[in-house]
Amino acid sequence: MKQEKNGNFAVIPFKVRNDKSICPDAQLLYGEIAALCGSEGRCRSDTGYFAKVFGEPEKTIQQWIASLRKGGHITESTAIHDVELKNSRGVHEYMLAASF
Repeated sequence: MKQEKNGNFAVIPFKVRNDKSICPDAQLLYGEIAALCGSEGRCRSDTGYFAKVFGEPEKTIQQWIASLRKGGHITESTAIHDVELKNSRGVHEYMLAASF
């Protein structure tokens, strides 16, 4: 999935930066999500994209997203946007709403 950037910088609010329950890398992920948010405040991407950006396994990205969600900093929903012919599971994408 090709991702278009809306800005050249990331904004990480005070409440996210100072949340000690979230690791620094998850805080940076929040900034990446915020940078990708459009006018609707939503970022449509998948964990594979973020894994490439951060050079981390998708499992790690999922843990970071879970910590941001648990801290109340993002909400997450999953939608099937494409069905692979090889299996019937489909491809999931995440819509993350940054909480400013």
